[in-house]
Amino acid sequence: MSPLKGLQCLILILMFYPAVALNTTICEMCHCQDNVVDCSAQLGDLHKLPKNIPNDTDTLDVSFNQIEFIGNILYNLPVLWKLTVTNNTIATQYGLPSSLTSLYGQNNKLTDIFGMFNNTIHIEIVDLTNNNISSIENGTFFNCDRLVHLDLSYNPLVRLQDGAFTGLSHLRKLQVSLFGFLKLK
Repeated sequence: MSPLKGLQCLILILMFYPAVALNTTICEMCHCQDNVVDCSAQLGDLHKLPKNIPNDTDTLDVSFNQIEFIGNILYNLPVLWKLTVTNNTIATQYGLPSSLTSLYGQNNKLTDIFGMFNNTIHIEIVDLTNNNISSIENGTFFNCDRLVHLDLSYNPLVRLQDGAFTGLSHLRKLQVSLFGFLKLK
């Protein structure tokens, strides 16, 4: 091989190495198979969502960790349809891609979900059991007309605004536990 060909090969390897290394890193830390990334139960070592999740991921599980914040990183996953973030310490809402059909977010510290579902036109299942949600605002689920199952059990709900569940024409199962005095506005 000529020195020029060797140099071209080295340049190509170095150009693509970082992309390969990023995906290898997450798959070394987590279990990756097909389009599923499973980062569950990392023995409390996972404090934030990894930034290098392959963008063809359709199922992501980061349950049983110490994740506090997700932000809008999930918008980079355009085919994500199932997200499991149970048993973390997430307190602030996060951006959800429009492709999402199932959200399992039990046992976190979410307080406010207004606006969180604005983009989730395909969502069918939402389980936010055992968070810190105290009110459901008018229009919270406005774009969720495909939602079939909504579980808000074991949240300290004290206020449901008129129209809180407007637009849920396919809803078949609604689970809500009420604590104390509930105000309907």
